[in-house]
Order: sequence, then C-alpha cells, then structure tokens
Amino acid sequence: MQPATLHRWRFVPAVLSALLLASMCDLANAAPVHTSRPRFRIPFQFDAAEIQRLGAVEIQLYVSSDRGVNWRHVQSVSPTAGKFTFEAERDGEYWFAVRTVDSRRQRHPAGPLQAGLQVVVDQKEPEFEVSLTDLQDGRVLLSWRAVDEHLNPESLALEYYNDAASQWEEVNVSPDANGQTSWTVRSGQFVSVRGQIADRAGNAAQSQASLTVGGNSGPARDPSVPDFSKPVADGAGAPAAPQTPPSFADSMTPVPQSGFPQIRGSRPQQLVTSDANRPPALAKSLTRVEEDVPTRRVNSRTFNISYALDNVGPSGVGDVDLYITENGGLKWYHYGSDPDRRSPMSVTVPRDGDYGFALRVHSGVGIAARPPQPGDKPAFRIVVDQTPPKAQLYPLVQGQGAAHNKVEIQWVASDERLADKPISLFYAMQPSGPWEPIATGLENTGRYVWALEMEAAQKIYVRIDARDAAGNVTRVEVNQPLVIDMSTPTARILDVETLRSPQ
Repeated sequence: MQPATLHRWRFVPAVLSALLLASMCDLANAAPVHTSRPRFRIPFQFDAAEIQRLGAVEIQLYVSSDRGVNWRHVQSVSPTAGKFTFEAERDGEYWFAVRTVDSRRQRHPAGPLQAGLQVVVDQKEPEFEVSLTDLQDGRVLLSWRAVDEHLNPESLALEYYNDAASQWEEVNVSPDANGQTSWTVRSGQFVSVRGQIADRAGNAAQSQASLTVGGNSGPARDPSVPDFSKPVADGAGAPAAPQTPPSFADSMTPVPQSGFPQIRGSRPQQLVTSDANRPPALAKSLTRVEEDVPTRRVNSRTFNISYALDNVGPSGVGDVDLYITENGGLKWYHYGSDPDRRSPMSVTVPRDGDYGFALRVHSGVGIAARPPQPGDKPAFRIVVDQTPPKAQLYPLVQGQGAAHNKVEIQWVASDERLADKPISLFYAMQPSGPWEPIATGLENTGRYVWALEMEAAQKIYVRIDARDAAGNVTRVEVNQPLVIDMSTPTARILDVETLRSPQ
C-alpha cells in the first residue's frame, strides 16, 4: 500500500527549534486530519540557514495515542529528508510532536512535548440505512439514519426512482445525519430510493429501499431488472417497438440493483488460461473519443477487449465481470465473466450496433464495486459496423489543349462514419490488374486531377477504394476504360487545285 501524504502539516521555522514548536502549536488548534489509510507521510519544511547555524543533525518524531498523556519516539530523519513516514497499528486519534537535535545532542525545544498535528485514522465505514413507508394517503415517506463518530453530513446524497421518471433523480434534503422527507406518488407506482454518506476520512456507506405504493402491483421490483417483453434497446419503461429483432440480452443476466459493493464467496486462486479460441485482439487502442466516451469502430461481431488490473490486494483477483448496454446506459446487462481472469476478454454480439461496456473486478475474497446502474455512462463504446461505404465513379475525362496529359477523376462516397482520408485511387492496363496506386489517403473531396507520365496511347482502367472508420472497404471500377491519346493532330498542305470561278 502506498502511504498517503498529509499536506496540512508544514514546518516552516525561522528559528528552527522555536518555530517548529510554534508551527505545530498553531496546527494543534486546527481541526484534526482524517485519513482512511493507516500508513501516511508527514511532510515538513526547514530553513537551511537556521539548520546550519544550529548545527542540527536530525529531527525526531514523537507520537501519542492517548491525547498527549504518554509519548514515544517513533522516527528520526535528517533535516533535509523533508518528511516522516508513519504507520498506525489500529484506528484511533494520534498526536504528533517533533524535536530538533543539534550537533551537541541537545534537543530543542526543551520541556514537555506539545502536539503540533492531530491525525484520526479511520478505516470503518458509517452505519447507514434508508427506508420507505407508504403513508396510505398518496404519499411515501423517506427516512434515513447515519451513525459514525466522524460523520461528514455534507456528503449525504439521496436519489429516487419511479416508473414515471424512468431514471434516478436527486432528492433535495438538508445534509443531516438523520432526517425525513415525503412526496406524492400515484397508487400502484413502483418507487425506489438509494443513498450514500461518508465520514471525514472518506469511508462511504450505501443503502437502498423499494416499495410499490398501494400494494396493488404485486411485489416490488428492482428498477434495474428489465422487462423482457421489450427489446433491450428500448429506454426504460418505453413501449416495445414493433418488429424489433430479439435482443441478445434475453439470454443474459440483468444487472442487480445495489447501492453498495457486492460480496461473493472466495474462489481458488489458481488461474486456468486458454488462448486457443480467442479471436485476434483489436488492432488499435481506444483513441477516438465520441461524446466523452472512448470509442472504437470495428467490422466484426467478435472482438477482444483488453484490460489492466490495478490496486490488486493480497487476496488476488476473483472475477472480472463485463457489463453491456445497447442504449447508452439506460439498461445494463451482465455479459459474463472472463473465464481465465486474464486480458483480453472475448466478446461476441449478434448484429451491428452501438455497444457500451463497463468492467467490475472482484477481489479474491469477493469485494467489488457495485454494477453499473440505469443512467450510468459506459466506460467505453464499441460500434460494430459491417456495412461498407457507398461509392460511385464517374466517367473519366482527359484534359484538352495544354492539359491533355491530365485526367480528371470524379467520385461520390458516403457512409455513416468514413475513415480519416478514406479515398485511394488505382489504375491498371487490364481489367484484371495488376493495380498500381495513383494516390492514397485522399480526403473525400470528390475530385482528383491525375497528371499522366505515359507517352504512347493506352487504355487505362481506374478503381476507387473507399474505407469507413470500422475498416470496411468498397471497391468500384469504371465500366469503360479511358483511351489515353497523347498525340496532337496536325495538318499540312499537299497541293493546290484551281477552280473555275463561278459565272
């Protein structure tokens, strides 16, 4: 674990021994620093001239875990070290003090130690619960309760979902540890609330509750569980579109709604790897950005998704879960788990489309972040496009006069998303080739003037390649070759024949 850095503590002495103490005494009156990491760094600054005058050889760090009753020396560093590193044995409040040791081994300041910094190490998340009550008068009551010694009420966030809204919306309440609010809801409507609150160290707790108002609609359903009578591409709550092809999501597990990390049973850590059936990896990285989401366009329904695992703890990796959406995050489905937990992961989709993805990794003991929820944006998108562009070549035109050695090539090419510089032009002397390049990597301007270098008369065939962003290529050749004739006709007088003038 990398140590955190507590930037609030800064030693800036003018007279080293006095100012170290004065600086810390000022901070002693400030609010404690809260951290969820038991190991952290404490930086300090020093006056180089004063260090030299005093002949300081080290700075000592002392800590008290009983609010200054008892102190113990935990570390010594050179004045130029710039920081201490401390690791707490358990959660609690720690007071820190320093002393400077000069070349005669005298400690400054003399007398009892005084705390200059207070740090609260807190790795426990708050207790938090939200609840919904049907008041039987057309209203629902939302109540919440949070308990933590170091609670940060300002971090409270509450959201609600109902069938009419079809999306999560913020509940505007005062940021208190405990509270209630109510609103009007139509009878038979499903309502769900979720909330989160954190303590001052950043530990967060989540809670969720649901009910059906009036109790006439059967058991309360989870808002993330899709209605399988509708295709996945429809928005939440939207009517099914007629003649829509069945969705691949019908065979998938809908994402469970949860506002807190899921815990699964542990699994053996031995990895079983098999690359025999993996399709080729994507040729390029996710470099294109569309609508603030990294996007790749591919021309295959089967592709690999590469991933990297970060912050893996001592328990290792349990599951690597992939979630998929066809409508920008309105509905999410669990695509599956990578069987060998080793990048890349093979994915197959049933048809062309715009697919969003998100990954969730479980630790070896089963801890993971919550699955993506309705309305969450995908982490990245794959646009599957197997339809090649449309392209057409117009008849070739050889230039006249001084431009007789130039040929004008005109075309039309279109696609939902053409590649950058998608046009390439080729020529051949025979319909079967071989084809030689005229120009490649052209903008889709619709016109190119080709300067010929051949002298003798020739029949030339021309071809255009139009490429889209997914890599699909359309090739079109002119129906009739262009007869290139570089000769310039001339005339000479052979004879003069006299004619009798008309009477």
